[in-house]
Amino acid sequence: MPIDAADLHIQFPHLSPEIIVGLTALVVILLDLVVREKSVLAWLSGFGVVLASVATILLWASGETGTSFSGIVILDSFGLFFKFIILAATLLVILASPDYVQRFARLQGEYYGLLLLAAAGMMLIASLRELTSIFIALEIQTFALVALATFTKDSRSTESGLKFLLVGAVSTAIMLYGMALLFGLSGTTFLSGPGGIGESVASIVATGRVGDHLVLALAATLMLAGFGFKISSVPFHMWVPDVFEGGPTTVVAYLSVASKAAGFAVLIRVFTSIFGDAGFSWLNWPVLIATIAIASMTVGNLVAMAQTNVKRLFGYSTIAQAGYVLVGVAVLGHNSGSAVDGGRIAELALSGVLFYLAAYMVTNLAAFIAVIGLLNRVGGDRLDDLAGLGRREPFLAVALT
Repeated sequence: MPIDAADLHIQFPHLSPEIIVGLTALVVILLDLVVREKSVLAWLSGFGVVLASVATILLWASGETGTSFSGIVILDSFGLFFKFIILAATLLVILASPDYVQRFARLQGEYYGLLLLAAAGMMLIASLRELTSIFIALEIQTFALVALATFTKDSRSTESGLKFLLVGAVSTAIMLYGMALLFGLSGTTFLSGPGGIGESVASIVATGRVGDHLVLALAATLMLAGFGFKISSVPFHMWVPDVFEGGPTTVVAYLSVASKAAGFAVLIRVFTSIFGDAGFSWLNWPVLIATIAIASMTVGNLVAMAQTNVKRLFGYSTIAQAGYVLVGVAVLGHNSGSAVDGGRIAELALSGVLFYLAAYMVTNLAAFIAVIGLLNRVGGDRLDDLAGLGRREPFLAVALT
């Protein structure tokens, strides 16, 4: 029986930014086989990201909302905001990359192609409301970033990529098991909408048996653990310092900003969709998330003071930053007081999270770009190498400050 595309509500414009970025990645990889001047690849990659940004802005300006692709893709301002953040981070990293990847001339096409494929996966994550599709988008992002983490092919880079892969595989398995439990409880993989997981969870919370409550709590905990790896929060942060120290600096910069934004996008989307109708208070999820936030801020900041490597220091900084953002995520579950007050508090919390992530993207990438400049000029990444930076490289010193 033929499938009618109209019945599936296929609307390619809803995924136009991802399509543009994905096609640009393929063109860059193929063009790398024939062009001699590799700087063309960086300019083409940047042009593709700019086109995708224009498509995102046009979708935002249209005011259109709704679902497509059988309800798997959701078009809303939340997803478009994260798409723009990821595209902005991708463009800045591309602009900072040419000098840094000169030493890897044979692999520049693969570098920019993988960077764009990772961006496409991250943008997909922000616009999906179906668990299987979310899992696939997470894997697209993760495998591209693992390949980029090992890009320099030296011992440190290979070690960081291997740790990233192994810890990522374990966290993905944990998260997938939580998704399977949710599917077993609800019989669907759609987060929201009629018959979605949100409705099933609300029914279980209201009338379910103790066993169902325990399975639901286990599923949510396992998924939170998987997302904790993506946002590098304590106690799922073990991979961060080693990967940041050993990975290519441009990749680490991208990992610290774009990957974190995508992780928070899916965390907020999943937990608000699943528990929004049931309420967060039945198992004190805000308290659990707030506890993780406190642990992340404490560990990240205290351990950072003992570091001697700049990139490792930034690794612990990004752990602390995850804690700061999780404070807003915890407040999203605030349901005390009237419905109006609770909704207003949640709205302010979400606005705070989005604003913080935007500011974090700009400032953290600025710091990393300064470090890239430092590495290009000094060749070292230890704190001792920063001595006299204000005299030797005043512009870099001001940017880093």
